[in-house]
Amino acid sequence: MWQVCFPLLLTSLLVTSSRGYPTGAPTEVCSSMFPHHGAEPQTSAVPYSITVESSIYTPGSTQTPIKVTVMSEDTAFKGLIVQARSLSDCNKTVGTFQLDQSERDLKLVTCRQANDGVTHTNKNVKTTKSFMWIPPATGMGHVYIRATVVQATEAFWNTVQSEIIFQGSNDATTKNTCKPPPTMENAAILDANLPSDNGNTGDQSNENHDNSHENDDDNGITDDGNTGASFSFSHAVMTLLFLVAVWF
Repeated sequence: MWQVCFPLLLTSLLVTSSRGYPTGAPTEVCSSMFPHHGAEPQTSAVPYSITVESSIYTPGSTQTPIKVTVMSEDTAFKGLIVQARSLSDCNKTVGTFQLDQSERDLKLVTCRQANDGVTHTNKNVKTTKSFMWIPPATGMGHVYIRATVVQATEAFWNTVQSEIIFQGSNDATTKNTCKPPPTMENAAILDANLPSDNGNTGDQSNENHDNSHENDDDNGITDDGNTGASFSFSHAVMTLLFLVAVWF
């Protein structure tokens, strides 16, 4: 009897944990930028790149937007989350983003401040996406653009980053020593310690979260640390209680 029950329980756990957000990364992953798909990041050569139109920004009341492009020549992607991070405080977002009015595949998200992130709105295949980064009005030091790009549920790269965008002038001696969380465990710890100033609700972009949690192998970046995980756990408990009842 147990030989039949145990596989049923395992299957139930696997099915419920695959639910996600095909319409964009949730704010719960703002710190780690890590898609909780039950898989570790790829360690092979990164097939994506981030280019910036300028490598220098000057703080001030009037800011000149800098064009940012995420692209790949031969490996399409479906999901992504992008932020500008400080070199001196690797977990701090800097500046905001702006999308073209005609953009339909991307949306803005709120992590520490309004519009400080970009994510996907659908599962459409993408090869090149561009948007504008708006530098901060006050000096925040040197920054870089960081992204996690998802090709499929179990194939993503979280080490995609641009060259350094220097404040004021280029400094060839400055190096980027920031590193993304290497494992799911590290990412979970980072997200659990999300800064208190992090927004729990996004701007216009977060109003479109798909509450149906489509169950698809290519959902893009998911959130199994909130709704999905709690649903999976409660469902698994109910299933286990039922199987125990059947057993006895």
